[in-house]
Formats: sequence, C-alpha cells, structure tokens
Amino acid sequence: MALIPFFFAATTAYLFWNSVVPRQLRGLQVAFQTGDKRYEVHNVTKSVDDARNLLQSKGMRFGVTTYLFALTGVLILVFEFLMTKYEFSNGYHAPSIIIALLFIAIPAIISSGSSLGAQVVKPLGDGKATLQNSDIWRNYSYVVLTIAWMIFVAIIAVLLSSQNIASPRVFSICAFVAFSPAILAYGRVLGSSWQALKQSSQKIAQGQASPFHNHQPNAKQQAIAQIVN
Repeated sequence: MALIPFFFAATTAYLFWNSVVPRQLRGLQVAFQTGDKRYEVHNVTKSVDDARNLLQSKGMRFGVTTYLFALTGVLILVFEFLMTKYEFSNGYHAPSIIIALLFIAIPAIISSGSSLGAQVVKPLGDGKATLQNSDIWRNYSYVVLTIAWMIFVAIIAVLLSSQNIASPRVFSICAFVAFSPAILAYGRVLGSSWQALKQSSQKIAQGQASPFHNHQPNAKQQAIAQIVN
C-alpha cells in the first residue's frame, strides 16, 4: 500500500513532463530590450519537438532532473493525502512523507544556491578556454556558496532556538532565509519583465500585434489579455 503513491506520482510526473511541459514551451521566445518600448525577440522553440529537444540538451539535464524530483515529491504528498482522505489508507506513511520532503527540499536548496551564485559569482571571460575554466570554477563556487548559506541558516536556527522561540516560528524564519536568494532572483526577473509583458498584453487586448506576438491575436488571446489587464 505504501508504494501506491510512488507509482501514481511517478506515472503522473512522467505524463506531465512528456506531454504538458513540451506543449507549454512551444513558441518559447527570448526578448532583449534595445530601446524604449523596443525589443529584439528571438524564437527558441516553434513546435513540441523543438521543446523536447531543448529539454534534452546537455545544459538542461540537471535542471530537468531537479524539476522532476520536486514534481514527484509534491505528487507523492498529494496522493498520500487523497488515499488517506478517501480511506484507501489508514494514515500517512512516514517513509513516503520523508522521501517526498527530500525530493522537494533538495531541488529547493539547489535552486536557492544557484540563485545566490548567479547574483554573486561573475564569469571570468569570453574566450573558449577561459569559459571552460570559468564553468568549473563557477560550479565549485556554487557548491561552496550553497553549503555556506545552509550553515548560515543553521546558525540562525540555533540562535533563535536559544531564545526559546517556538519551533514553528523558527522553522518559518529559517525557511524564508534559506530560500530568499531564489525568491529575490525570481522577483527581479518578474519585475524586469513586467512592464514589457504588460505593454504586450495591452496591445493584444486591443487586437493588435505586439513585439512578443507578431501576429494578429485571435479572440481567445484577446480575452485572456483582457483578464490579465
């Protein structure tokens, strides 16, 4: 019975990754601002096959693996909850919960460390040999930064616990500090692209082509843009 959540989680994660994610990445674009309200837009993928090839490329494998770990961990928790709720199981299985939390926590820590490294570590140069050395140096730097950051979080936890602060509060504070680099990084990305996306959405809502959608929007796209605005 304890293996059933793993089976359903793995199956769902595979179907989601193999079918839903490539479709969502179809038509992926990258834009670079070249002036006031002017953007240079590049199409990265045009079809589902392009998206699958992108996800299977060498530079994407590590990110794909961590994403699948986190997705599987969440699904294990979901199926554990559903089985308990609908009385297919007498309760939660401790090994499943532990494994699910590890599947979620490890990618989260990696994401936080990568975000911290991306904001702290700078490339060494543009030459081929220099870039190769830079990649190795950056990888080691990311690992060291991640370990150092987690040690810092552990020190905060010890200090807070010594002040007789309630355990749930200590956990909340430490979790926020641990993942704050990722939160800040994603916030910066969203903030820097928000104005451009808003301008694009306004044009689509008016039935006009935008820098990111260089074609006349259909009724569905206009309706979605109206809701977003």
